[in-house]
Amino acid sequence: MSRERNSGIVLGLLAGAAIGSLLGVLFAPEKGVETRKKLRRKAEDLRDEALDHYEHLSEKVKHGAEKVVANVKESYENYKKHSQSPKDAEI
Repeated sequence: MSRERNSGIVLGLLAGAAIGSLLGVLFAPEKGVETRKKLRRKAEDLRDEALDHYEHLSEKVKHGAEKVVANVKESYENYKKHSQSPKDAEI
């Protein structure tokens, strides 16, 4: 429950910061062209950051999946090795 609450707080802070930044840019005393350029650059930066996070997370998931597959294979081999009946071992 505490983890969910902390996640909600962090998400709220990030959303508030994004909204505050957007409002600050929109109400800044600049020409519309300049404001749109700033918004476009910020959107591109956010996209790039999201892609970086996605790539990092994808690598972590891939690495974790490889470890799980290796552990399952090892467990299966151990099971086969130790589950042979005495008759099978004599042959």
